[in-house]
Amino acid sequence: MRKPIHLLVLSLSVNVGYVYTQDLPPQVPAASEDFYFHVNYDWIKNTTLPPDQTQSNAFTIVQERNKEYLLTLLEKAGNSTTPSLLGDFYASGMNTTLIEQSGLDPIKALLNQVAIVRTPDDTAKAIGKLHSLFISVHGGSPLFSISAQPDSKNSTWTLARIVQSGLSLPNREYYSDAALAEIRQKYQEHVEKIFTLAQVKDGAAKAKVVLDFETALANNSLSSVEMRDVYRTYNKLTFEQLRALTPAFPWLTYCQSLGWPQGHCFGDGDVIVDNPNFLRHVNTLFSNFHADDWRTYLQWQVLGYSASYLGQQYEAQDFDFYGRTLRGQSEPSPRWKFILGVIGDHIPDTLSQPFVQEKFKPEAKAQAQELVTLIQDALATRLQTIEWMGPETRARALEKLKGLDVKIGYPDKWDNYTDVKISRGQPLLSNVLQVSGLNFKKGLQAYNSPSDKSMWLLSAFQVNAYYYGVQNSINFPAGILQPPFFYPPDENNPSGNVAANFGSIGSIIGHEITHGYDDQGRNYNAQGNLEDWWTPADAAEFEKRAKVLIDLYSTYEVYGVKVNGNLTQGENIGDIGGLKLSYLAFQEWQKKNPGVIGAVDGLSPEQQFFTAFGQLWKNVIRKELALLSLQIDPHSPTIWRVNGPCSNLQEFYEAFGVKEGDKMYRSEAERVNIW
Repeated sequence: MRKPIHLLVLSLSVNVGYVYTQDLPPQVPAASEDFYFHVNYDWIKNTTLPPDQTQSNAFTIVQERNKEYLLTLLEKAGNSTTPSLLGDFYASGMNTTLIEQSGLDPIKALLNQVAIVRTPDDTAKAIGKLHSLFISVHGGSPLFSISAQPDSKNSTWTLARIVQSGLSLPNREYYSDAALAEIRQKYQEHVEKIFTLAQVKDGAAKAKVVLDFETALANNSLSSVEMRDVYRTYNKLTFEQLRALTPAFPWLTYCQSLGWPQGHCFGDGDVIVDNPNFLRHVNTLFSNFHADDWRTYLQWQVLGYSASYLGQQYEAQDFDFYGRTLRGQSEPSPRWKFILGVIGDHIPDTLSQPFVQEKFKPEAKAQAQELVTLIQDALATRLQTIEWMGPETRARALEKLKGLDVKIGYPDKWDNYTDVKISRGQPLLSNVLQVSGLNFKKGLQAYNSPSDKSMWLLSAFQVNAYYYGVQNSINFPAGILQPPFFYPPDENNPSGNVAANFGSIGSIIGHEITHGYDDQGRNYNAQGNLEDWWTPADAAEFEKRAKVLIDLYSTYEVYGVKVNGNLTQGENIGDIGGLKLSYLAFQEWQKKNPGVIGAVDGLSPEQQFFTAFGQLWKNVIRKELALLSLQIDPHSPTIWRVNGPCSNLQEFYEAFGVKEGDKMYRSEAERVNIW
């Protein structure tokens, strides 16, 4: 089970940004004026979003194609009379009659446990139970989240990590920003409606309690930008220090509820805390204890999490707020997609194994590895010649590159889920809670133990990629190594579509490699440990150059809202650096393979490369999701993921004849020049 966890350095490429059809110029602009619309004009103009989708882009197109294949597996297994985890889980999810008949039965025990909360011990026990089942309201774990993660200063060892959480809205700003007051009001109404469906008395008053409770949590939380500070969010405590920080919180009761033996906590190891001030607020909540408020908050946590799994009325209300209000989605997605997502979250390798066998051949893996090697070589060359970095830091940067762990396609070992039991005779939520509990229990052994360096954070069928600082690894699931990102070799193209591969997946590979040297990643050494390996002069020069980037991207806006240049700093560094590195590798490939790539549709090989890059980020998105993304997404809008990097690369200027006075032109002094 690969549940979402809080990572210090993790870039997920699927959050692609946004652009709007109403932004279309009256005609296709020249490449030198607006490259994004130059290469994507017709596609954006002719793309209409289906009512169940909030955006359409290269990522979602491949996702949908992958889902259609996985659906064939689900239907085949679900229609079979032979018992199987995949088939039984799918059949359980599609049996809406049983779900309606069961009502709140799957969560009755949880609601009863919350109802008897009278003391701090009762509360800690209930929170532990919810955590042990991965209960969360659209990503917000009750009060805080607990997970086993490598120690950032000793990545060979895994410890408990406690992270601020407890919010059912997307982030801290949703509880205080005046521009989001209407969203807060609608959220409170949503909570009231869920309480009403569950026949909870005084639903309106209790909904206000929930909002006030979460607002207080938000007020004591770090912002999204502050959470990017890998040193600020690293606070290693012994168990006794944790108890001294929060003397009112019954940690031993909580840990016993999680599954540890009485008197033991977190595998008897230390704890990493991201925000000690948040835990001080937790301590205040327990020292000034109000049982009624705790019962209300935890009752909401159970019902808010369960709503999408319960009957049609709950499901519709959950969609109305989290789908329609927050994201602008007109209609719910087909039920099979929801069930596919549930199965993918809980027993992912039942889907990953057949997907890899069918969709990712050995020759594709070899070709992807070759691309990675070429782009690594490009960075090695760049590091050896970069003008602003001193020899000591340069040597450490090269050492880190040499130690990079490259994971392509799928993990070396699969989960077999031998202890998981699924019943078609149970409603979906009962099966989900059972599997979640087993997965959490299985994960307890990871606390205070050697780190598993082979671990993947994504499933093989996902259309995504990431860099993971504590592993110093880049990771590319088979799901993204598909056209149009990656064209594997075939009879007609033994090297694949070279220009397109370098422009699309190559730039993504470069992007992820560059994350090892962005504002977060540069703080990790070759072994994946937090270490200040930069000389003061080189660190200051990096910050100076990054400030140019922050200031540039902070001038971009959509719907009158500015892009947050600080929040998006790391991704923007990755975008520019990734494009640069992939282009350098592409040029080196052409030197070794002269004449292989000719002109296509009047485009030179270099123009083909940049066109593939520009088309990689085409996107049409609903306004609501666009505004949400501006608040929480560390990626820039897609128009700037294209025009931003291209306007800072001399190689783009040469490919398309960009000159002073053109809109894509920036003087050399104005250009971002880091990697």
